[in-house]
Amino acid sequence: MGHPGRTDTRSAGANSLATHVFIWLLVVLTLSLLLIHLRHRRLVAAEIEEGVANARDILDSSDEGIIITNESGKIIRFNKMAIQIFGYAAENTVGKNFLMLLPEDSHDAHRQTMSGSLPGAVNQSLELVARRADGTRFPLTLTVKPVRLNGQQVFLGMCRDITALKRAEASSWKNQQLMEFLLKSSPIVFYTCNIEKGHSITYVSPSVKEMFGYKPETITGSPAFWRMHIHPDDRDQVHYHHVPVPEGGRTQLEYRLQLPDGSYRWIADSHTLVRDENGRECLIIGRWTDINDRKEAETRLKLKEESIRASLKCAKLATWGWSINTGEMSFAGDIEKQLGSEQRQLADFNDFCEITHPEDHEALLDTLRQCLVAGEVLDLEYRVLWPDESVHWIHMSGELISDDSGSPVRMAGVLRDVTTQKKLRVVPLREATQVL
Repeated sequence: MGHPGRTDTRSAGANSLATHVFIWLLVVLTLSLLLIHLRHRRLVAAEIEEGVANARDILDSSDEGIIITNESGKIIRFNKMAIQIFGYAAENTVGKNFLMLLPEDSHDAHRQTMSGSLPGAVNQSLELVARRADGTRFPLTLTVKPVRLNGQQVFLGMCRDITALKRAEASSWKNQQLMEFLLKSSPIVFYTCNIEKGHSITYVSPSVKEMFGYKPETITGSPAFWRMHIHPDDRDQVHYHHVPVPEGGRTQLEYRLQLPDGSYRWIADSHTLVRDENGRECLIIGRWTDINDRKEAETRLKLKEESIRASLKCAKLATWGWSINTGEMSFAGDIEKQLGSEQRQLADFNDFCEITHPEDHEALLDTLRQCLVAGEVLDLEYRVLWPDESVHWIHMSGELISDDSGSPVRMAGVLRDVTTQKKLRVVPLREATQVL
C-alpha cells in the first residue's frame, strides 16, 4: 500500500492540470468562434458592399432616369440617365428637393409627388413638364414607387424624356389632319373591298358625299349597296367575282352609278388586289373618279362627228389635214369618192403626192410652198389618178394653222371632186362654133 498523503497530492495535481487544459481548450474554441464570426462579418460586409455596388451599377445602366428621394422629397440618389436627361451633375442634386427639376410655376402642384402623400401619384405613370439645368422645359413621364432602403421608407422615381415621342405624335396628328383634309376634299373617292365578306365595301373616303351624294356609312353599312346602284347594263362587267385583277397590277373599269335622285353618273374605277401572308386574295383597294363630263363630251363629239360625216357625204365633200412637221395626213368624209383611195392608203404627204397627176405634181408643190411662205389661202384645182388609172379633177382649198409663236404647224381644208364641172366647162370648139 502507498502512502495516503502522496496519493492526495497526485490527485490534486491531476485535477489542476485538467482544469488548465479545459481553460486553454475553452480559450482556443472561443478564439476560433470569434475568428469565424469576424470572417463571417467580413464576408457579409463584402457581400453587402458588392450588392450595393451592383445596385449602383444597375441604377446607372438603366435606360430610365432614376431619382430616389426621402419622405421630405430630398434627393438621395441620381443615376447617370437622370444626369443625361436633366443636365445636372449628381453632386448638384443630392440633398436638394426634387422640385428643382420642375418649373417654378408647377411646384405647388407637384410638391407632394415624390413624397408618397399625393393621392394617385404612387405606382402611377404621370406626364408632366420638367426643367433642365439650362432652364429649357420638356415633357416627362414619371412613375413613383415606395421602397425600403436601409430600413427607411424612400421613394423611387423612374422617368423618361418623351420629347421625341411628343414630336412624333404632333407630326402624326398633323399628317392625320392633312390626310383627312385630302381625303375629304380630293376629287377622288378611295375605297376598300373585303373579298372574304362577299366583296362588301369596308371603307370609302369622305369625298363620296360631295361627289355622289352618299354618306360613307350608307355605302359601308350595306354589303350589296354598290352592286345594286350600278346601272343594270353595266353590272355584269363590274361584278368583282368576274373581273380578273392581275397580281401587282390594276384593273380599269368605267360604269354608271345611280345617285340618290335616281339619275346615273359615269365613274372610272381603278383597283388592285391585295393578298394576305398565306397568298390568299383578301382585299381590293381602289378609287372612283367622276368622268361624267368626259363621257358627255365624248357623246357630244361622237354626235358632232356623225353629223359632220353626214353633211360631208350629202355635200360630196371630204376634209383633209396635213401636219407640216411629221408629214402625217388625215381625212374625213367619203374620201374614196374624192380621191379613189382609202384613208389608210394615204397616211402621209408622200402617199398623197403619189396619186397626183404627173403634169400637176410641181404645180401642187409650188402652190403649197407659196402658202407656207406667204401665208396665203390655198385654192387649187389639179388632177389625181385613181387606182383604175382614170383621171379626176379635184378642187383643193385650205389654210395654215399656226402655233402660239406664229409658226405654221398644220394645213387643213376641203377636197371636192369637180370632174363633172370641168367636163362641162371644156366645150369643143366645133360645138361652140355651131352654137354661134
